[in-house]
Amino acid sequence: MEEAKTYCNFIFGAKEGSIWYEDWKLWTGLLGYGLVWGKWLLKGLDWSFESKTLQCFSLDLIFLHLLQYTRFGILMIFGILLIQTLVLTYAAFVPLDLLKKGHFTAYSTYTRISGSLLQTCWIFLGQLLFGWFYLYSLYSSYDEVANAEYLFWFAGFISVQMTMFFARGADSHLGHGWNVSQAIYVFYHVEDLSFKKGMDDTSESFVITRAHWFLRSLFGFTINLLLREFIGYSVPILLMHFHNPIDCVIYSVAVNFIVTMDDISDTVYKAARDPRRTGDA
Repeated sequence: MEEAKTYCNFIFGAKEGSIWYEDWKLWTGLLGYGLVWGKWLLKGLDWSFESKTLQCFSLDLIFLHLLQYTRFGILMIFGILLIQTLVLTYAAFVPLDLLKKGHFTAYSTYTRISGSLLQTCWIFLGQLLFGWFYLYSLYSSYDEVANAEYLFWFAGFISVQMTMFFARGADSHLGHGWNVSQAIYVFYHVEDLSFKKGMDDTSESFVITRAHWFLRSLFGFTINLLLREFIGYSVPILLMHFHNPIDCVIYSVAVNFIVTMDDISDTVYKAARDPRRTGDA
């Protein structure tokens, strides 16, 4: 264990007296990240394990460099993640016709439209508090980077990001991401729609307001898109501040619960045009 720690500290640690542009992690990370984006721009978005591995490790290297060589590294990391999330969301956007599809599946409290809105707000507040604690802990531990354990940082990439989180589809330990296409469609057409819980035609239909859906979408976007991405890409930074291996293991399998507190068993909602609201009655 100690030999592995020493070896990782030698490879990934900041060299004493070195200048930022002499750090191999910055240029290797930029090269890898550029190659992935070049492939995506030429051939379209590719969510394969190989592409995601290169993209993730390249970002990890860039982030580690920023922590070691800049004064406001953690804030720069938050900014990069925000920009990347918005750009990838825009690039991956595909228009959705919910009426043509006829139904959608709710995986989160935020899309369980037949549930209590008060409970939804309560769950969001709970997740927001834990998310704030998590991000603040990263920010407050920024000065401790000199004593970081880079073996645990590397384990965050190998054992957490590319084993539990990314390129896992619906099996990701981060839970389902936020369906932006669905959220936008419902927002613009909600006043023309009625819903039924389940695919049984005997269940009673109901409607929701645009404000109701907007609030749920805001919650889902914040937790299941922004915070989900922040946690997914920053977990190596969290782990490298621990010195006990068991702490590394415990927090590796625990941190993702913040963005899965809103998860529910799959609930199907049937969507149809409501004649009472469209004037077709």
